Amino acid sequence: MRRLLAERGLTVNRLGGVLGNVTAVTAGALILIFLLLVLTSDDPVAATDALLSGPVSDPTRVTQWLGDSATLMLTGIAVALVFRVGQFSLGAEGQVAMGALASGALLLHIGGTPGSWVVGLLVGALAGFAWGAVPGVMKAYGNADEIVSTLMLNYVALFFFAFAIKEWLQPPNAGFAVSDFYERNAWMPTFGESPVVPLSLVLALVLVIVVAYLLARTRGGFEMRMAGSNMRFAAAVGLRVRRSVWLSMALSGAIAGVAGAAIAQTETHRLILGLSGNFGYDGILVALLAANRPLLVPVAALAYGYLRTGGDIAQLTSNTPRELITTAQGVLILFVTARFTGAGARLRDLVQRLRARRTADSVSTAEVR
Repeated sequence: MRRLLAERGLTVNRLGGVLGNVTAVTAGALILIFLLLVLTSDDPVAATDALLSGPVSDPTRVTQWLGDSATLMLTGIAVALVFRVGQFSLGAEGQVAMGALASGALLLHIGGTPGSWVVGLLVGALAGFAWGAVPGVMKAYGNADEIVSTLMLNYVALFFFAFAIKEWLQPPNAGFAVSDFYERNAWMPTFGESPVVPLSLVLALVLVIVVAYLLARTRGGFEMRMAGSNMRFAAAVGLRVRRSVWLSMALSGAIAGVAGAAIAQTETHRLILGLSGNFGYDGILVALLAANRPLLVPVAALAYGYLRTGGDIAQLTSNTPRELITTAQGVLILFVTARFTGAGARLRDLVQRLRARRTADSVSTAEVR
């Protein structure tokens, strides 16, 4: 490989330099985070250790990391799907809440019949689909600003979620907004014991593959990608742009609705105020970290889920303010993202040059023959 690169003017030293820059900037970000912790934390070493190694320090914490990552994969792929169609939806947070509410209300009504957890997921998907279709139709047929409409619908969904629990689902003896626990058969299955791997992680990976296939291998996915690249051109050549817009937002809502149902069926086992936990908004960050590429969403979700879990552990074990942990997470993500963006561009340039020279060599060989 070294010889092949050298023959085309691409040295291993240049490739190593790109990767070295990534490592250097990551190290710089970690140093900056440590300095922030020194200024504000009573034990900055413990806080840094909890942030960076806490998620894998105990099987229970690994379970938390995998559970958070599964939810982030679902909301991340939901947001990435909309972004690929050229829309900027902020509605995943509300769709998570509506999916959880619809699923939970049904499960509390039907009890613990065998396989009810599957029905709960389907109902959550349907609720999310309907809630996502609302801003999609408004955008496609009324030219409404999807940023404003999805953001406002988040408030509607979250307030209705709280109202429904307090007025209809809260037990008489409960001291706060919470429903009864689901029956055991309504809980989503898990694998293993130490750590516990939630089925939602497998479901998230399956949905990532489904979305990747939809966008890359189907006519509807082609129309969505074309609409996202150039909506006017797509409309001019007769593609169903309006359908692509509202359907992509509805499908995104369905996946976010599944995330809401999965949270309640895997983690809380009931409906509780604040169930969405900003996973919808964090899904936007995951999608951006993955550059809206479905197959990169699991990597971004696992990485951000690691930081999220590490932040929770640092807050609990080192008496570090949550705001500082959030700032530290943001600094690390900002530094790494900026460097990977630049490094990725240079790596792509190296690959393109290598391919171009191979093509030129092939043409020259063919001409000689």
